[in-house]
Amino acid sequence: MADDPSDRLFERARAVIPGGIPGIRAPGNFVPGAYPLWLAGGRRGHVTDLAGRDYVDLLLGYGPVVLGHGEPAVDTAAARRAAEG
Repeated sequence: MADDPSDRLFERARAVIPGGIPGIRAPGNFVPGAYPLWLAGGRRGHVTDLAGRDYVDLLLGYGPVVLGHGEPAVDTAAARRAAEG
């Protein structure tokens, strides 16, 4: 998958970050070509990679594990609170 945006970015990252990615989810522990994914965004329990493929987010971060990504009610409440200063 040489044309895959995730693969290209991973190669760039490996040049400047040991292992290509910070943290405990080292790509060497996963299937080559299947990880890491470079994500363009997320909505609720799904994420989309740079090639436009949609995935159920089974890893989630510490915040999204509770509510998912981009939950409209949370986004609205956060924006309202931020506007208050």
